[in-house]
Amino acid sequence: MIISGQKAGNRLILRSKGGFYGILITVDGDNDAIVNVYDWGLSAAPDASAKMLIPRNFRVRGINYYGGIFAGGRGEVTNGIYVTITGTGARYVVYYDND
Repeated sequence: MIISGQKAGNRLILRSKGGFYGILITVDGDNDAIVNVYDWGLSAAPDASAKMLIPRNFRVRGINYYGGIFAGGRGEVTNGIYVTITGTGARYVVYYDND
């Protein structure tokens, strides 16, 4: 498993086929955050996405994907992983692997 390290803003995390295990989102306590995780390597339109609203009072929220929006037991992505996030002070860490 690869851990992305703490990120802010929109980022390409992986540019190839791989697995998406989950995402940990933190907010500053004053602002909500909206996070989208796409199966996307920037070469075409996103294939699938998971959209999450993290209310400011949650502070930290973890989202695990074992199946669900992305196919396969680990959350298979075919094009890559791209994350968008809105909300002042919002940060995230992505858990994934590549093939």
